[in-house]
Amino acid sequence: MKKEKIDKILAKAYSAIEAGKFSQAITALKKINDTYSLRTFESLSLEAKALSKSNKTERELDAYYKLLQLKLTNEQQIKALNNIGRIEKKLSRVEKAIASLEKSINLDDSIHNAGAQMRLCELYREKTYFSESELLANKLKRWSEYYAHAQYQLMLIAKSKLDKKEVISRVNDLANHFRQIKEEYIDRAVESLQAVGAENEAYLLLKKAEAYLGTKPWIIYYLANYYYQQKEYETVVELITDELIKSFPVGSSKKSMSYKLRADAYDKLKSFDGAFQDYSALSSIYEEKYKRIKNVDIAESYRKLDLKTLPESDKVLERYCPVFMMGFPRSGTTLLDTILDTQDNVVTLSETATLASVRIAFEEKLNKTYPNDIQKLSRSEINILRGVYYDVVDSLQLNINNETLIIDKMPLNTIHLPLILTLFPDSKIIFSLRHPLDVCLSNFQQDYIINEEMFFLISLEGCVKRYKKIFRLFDSYQKYLNPSILFVRYEDLITDLPLETNKIFNYLNIKDNGKGIEFYKHAQNKIINTPSQKQVTQKLYSSATYKWKNYSKHMEEYIPVLQEYISKFGYDAEPL
Repeated sequence: MKKEKIDKILAKAYSAIEAGKFSQAITALKKINDTYSLRTFESLSLEAKALSKSNKTERELDAYYKLLQLKLTNEQQIKALNNIGRIEKKLSRVEKAIASLEKSINLDDSIHNAGAQMRLCELYREKTYFSESELLANKLKRWSEYYAHAQYQLMLIAKSKLDKKEVISRVNDLANHFRQIKEEYIDRAVESLQAVGAENEAYLLLKKAEAYLGTKPWIIYYLANYYYQQKEYETVVELITDELIKSFPVGSSKKSMSYKLRADAYDKLKSFDGAFQDYSALSSIYEEKYKRIKNVDIAESYRKLDLKTLPESDKVLERYCPVFMMGFPRSGTTLLDTILDTQDNVVTLSETATLASVRIAFEEKLNKTYPNDIQKLSRSEINILRGVYYDVVDSLQLNINNETLIIDKMPLNTIHLPLILTLFPDSKIIFSLRHPLDVCLSNFQQDYIINEEMFFLISLEGCVKRYKKIFRLFDSYQKYLNPSILFVRYEDLITDLPLETNKIFNYLNIKDNGKGIEFYKHAQNKIINTPSQKQVTQKLYSSATYKWKNYSKHMEEYIPVLQEYISKFGYDAEPL
């Protein structure tokens, strides 16, 4: 093809893209890019842009991989690799994204390629490669325009490592430079201080920000949050007005969090209808936002598999055999986790990405589909996945030896019990129970970060349906897979903590050091990344038991739906 014709096609493609006619541009460019000898950096880059605008992500990625087959300048290679890293991350193929960005940075690790280094820093942190992430963050801090974001990554790393003192130190370092950084980082600094329970430090920073920036809506929100922690609930309701909520843009997390905060304040004031109205408004925001999303339902995939057997694995001899704590969100797992963490030579992994990393490896390293191919795993493949689990735990840099008891707590690992038993056939399970109506109500009252599982817990009806589906699935696991399980009811813990903890310690062969009874003191020095953070830093209280009765007129229709499990778990004795 002559150069004049190629130039004409490129010009046509440029014009089509500018006019929003992306399919037309793609069709035109295929005349060049379908022939290897005619491909150029410009033609493939242009096709990738048109494919991106058309939301054809896989094909866009393919265009960038084709670019790498050409003879490119360093700058062109870096651009292609950075785009590959961006797209692979978008497709949740994190290891491939990391590999691409590492190649990019090997070509240029200067400030000119700082954006790629920042993305890699974030990915390292997400994968719990904390040493690598810290190294990059400390390098990026030296460049003023990346200081705030790098410092924020260091703070998140400290949070992931459950190092409360380091979090406060990192946030204070960031806050000390707040006149030189973007407002959003002041916002994040305050949020992080409140998240780790450093309320006084957060309040001082808020007042400092207010003096510098004026009374911003986000400042009012955090002040209301501060007053909530001080139990000044009337002040919260006064501050979180409908006008304030409307001032936050559509899609802003502050809008949903404001509804949640005011609802919680109404709940404390026993204005239950007002609370339910705000919880429903919160639910409506997410229902509207995610109504067009088609979410993958792993529980449904497992239901269709109807597992009755699991693949055989080698005897677990190396490192350790963890105990898994599960149940349903808001059933008391954080309380159990905190009590167990008080014991000698016990390390709790509180909602870390252990099994999530194993699931990624299942797909990316073994090239298999999870969970559909779980019965096809060979012994060697199971060993690979078990190694991934160990590597994630090791990366947390915890004080672990051969005698350490690892407690891996994640409520909805209930769904993944077959994977757990495949990796660790002899593992013990602690299963937390709570009145089904309380569990569903409490989930409805949360402002979760929406992920593949929280997606199902947006509405009260969704919570009820999900509860029933998960427990039906769990019933089949119990019937056919015969796991070793100790059931612990939240209400029994509240009624008689010494008796219930004694049962747990006996099950796990733990010698009680007597500290479990004052778990709340231990919790005050921990970072707890769950909605139960505030509750477990207090002595036991009974106000959260049978809380659904405060909302009985909104819950009545769900009693027949959940009656099977109300009876099964022994809650019939409590009058409905």
